[in-house]
Amino acid sequence: MATAADVRADIAAAQERLRLAQELRDQAYRDIQAAEERQALRRELDALNAQAGGVENEAYKAQEYRANVDQDIDGPSPPHEAEHGTRNGAKPEADAHAKEAAVSSRTNCNDAVVTGELDWKIEGMSWLVSTLQQNYDRCAESDPIRVGGYSFKLQYSPTRGNVHKRKEDDQLVKYKSSLSLLQTSYEKGVVFRSSFYIRRGNSDEFVPWGEEHEARHPHRDTFLWHFGPDVAVSTGLAPAAGIFGLSHAELLRSEWVRDDTLTVKVKLEVRLPTGYHRDGTVHESPIAVPPPSLAADFVSLLDHADESGDVTFVAGGERIGAHALVLSTRSEVFAQMFRSSMREAAESGSASGDSSREGAPADPTARTSLLQRLLALAHRYQLARLRLWCEKKLAELVSAGTVCGCLCQAHLYEAKALEEMCLKFIKENHAKVSMTPSFGELSAAWPAVMVKLNHHLAGVQATEAAPAIEAALAQGTKRKRDEAAA
Repeated sequence: MATAADVRADIAAAQERLRLAQELRDQAYRDIQAAEERQALRRELDALNAQAGGVENEAYKAQEYRANVDQDIDGPSPPHEAEHGTRNGAKPEADAHAKEAAVSSRTNCNDAVVTGELDWKIEGMSWLVSTLQQNYDRCAESDPIRVGGYSFKLQYSPTRGNVHKRKEDDQLVKYKSSLSLLQTSYEKGVVFRSSFYIRRGNSDEFVPWGEEHEARHPHRDTFLWHFGPDVAVSTGLAPAAGIFGLSHAELLRSEWVRDDTLTVKVKLEVRLPTGYHRDGTVHESPIAVPPPSLAADFVSLLDHADESGDVTFVAGGERIGAHALVLSTRSEVFAQMFRSSMREAAESGSASGDSSREGAPADPTARTSLLQRLLALAHRYQLARLRLWCEKKLAELVSAGTVCGCLCQAHLYEAKALEEMCLKFIKENHAKVSMTPSFGELSAAWPAVMVKLNHHLAGVQATEAAPAIEAALAQGTKRKRDEAAA
């Protein structure tokens, strides 16, 4: 059975887990805000590109009209019929047969159309709702199909609820559907036709559901858009119409589901953008584009930080270059320093010893000392993951001779999980620990830690001991922290 100390340790670990989860959540919300801002900028870019395309088309037509005017084919003052003859009024011999001239031309819009067909079976339809709830999903999805360079998949929502939302005319519009075609490729702009079919029972007959639909979005980003016979703007709580107007429960009892299986087919015709082959590949260009080098450039940036860096650390007498941008990205403390122009702070992250060059010390005591210094730096610069890693490694090295020092460091740098582990170790090994010099120094040098230890040994809850701990803290915790960081 777990002791009170074990439970407190679990509580501390859970509190730390909660804190980290909150950090992840807050970062996710910040990332969402940035993503939405980028999306809004993309829509602004779409509008500008569409406007530019319209103006370019007008310019092309104007140039064509100007050329026709110059050739007297068009314009406000076309030549009279007599002016087509020679200077003396006689027509050239070739004009005598003008009525016999003929032009044969051909324009084929099918040349750039590629077809595809996606078949999908949903087996165990009666279990679908429970399966989606267990998997925290809203819809069942088919495998994707790629037609003409564009990717599509089918989705079925038994609730016939919201499937996607998008901005239209600066308004956020939500859409609902039951069975829909989802466009999943990142390629911008798509023009295609889709036809849906549902298999009737165990027969081979596929019955059309809805009319053939043509989606024309050549200049818009349709990534994750849904298309289908009952995809409609969400209005109130009313669900989408459903397959043949049936709810999911009605569909299960209908002729369209046999042996607990629904079979769906969608036929696709995709029109390729200009410059593409019928197989969806792009026409080759003689211009050679080198491979991307961003990753290699960043590695080179870090490898040559001593020459190109704008920040210098001093560790064990060695000067180590770094980049303020990288440090600011990884640590909010560094970011605040550089924003406040506290350049002198860049020189304050020193740590003694040359272990960074020769690896971690083999001696457990020396390694513990190194980890304690690293814990101090992690706390100072608010590197949460590094601090937890230091706590874990220190906990693995705890012994009768080192536990008091680790306990003091854990108290000093608010490492709650390590602190609980050290208190538990001392309680279980009190006879050995109490004979060490570091234990004898606790009362004078670390009164607040000694109060915590006494309360732990007596089984007193931390909340009940708070007044005594606060009184002990007033004797010099801040002084200890300053001394340790110096």
